[in-house]
Amino acid sequence: MSDWNFDADFSGVTAASGMGAPSREGSFAVEIISTDTTETRKGAPRARFTARVVEGDMTGRTIYDGLNIPRNAEEWSKLSPFWAALLVSVGHDTSKWGKKKMSAKAVLGRRGYVYFKPAPEGSYPTVKWITEADYEATKDVYSEDSTPTSMNGVESEDTAALDQVLDF
Repeated sequence: MSDWNFDADFSGVTAASGMGAPSREGSFAVEIISTDTTETRKGAPRARFTARVVEGDMTGRTIYDGLNIPRNAEEWSKLSPFWAALLVSVGHDTSKWGKKKMSAKAVLGRRGYVYFKPAPEGSYPTVKWITEADYEATKDVYSEDSTPTSMNGVESEDTAALDQVLDF
């Protein structure tokens, strides 16, 4: 038997148990807490992101996402809208960038916003990076305590407004 000890400050710490992905669909404010790289099954390089929910009833939950890293101009033309969505979500104005060397520093530790839908059985969850304005417009639509008519006075059955905000 070993005897170990250390100083610990548990102020503001949420226990890890039960802190998987959000259990419901919705728009969430997150902080990107880590990023690394991997390869897809087809051998393409991929950046992975771990984001922690920082507001609301799902605070502390973790959302995982990833984007392929382009290897050439053709791949960039297909992937650039998704990278731009992520970068704008975390506060960058990519419209003024032109050519730029990208790294994990552009996102790590930054606050962003995602639309998340849990995975159907045997599949992957839906994760879409959205702007702060889109988050503010949709954050109460799916919240645990929302009522069916809680989207800024728009009936939830009239999903056109939500579809317009989340039209990717």
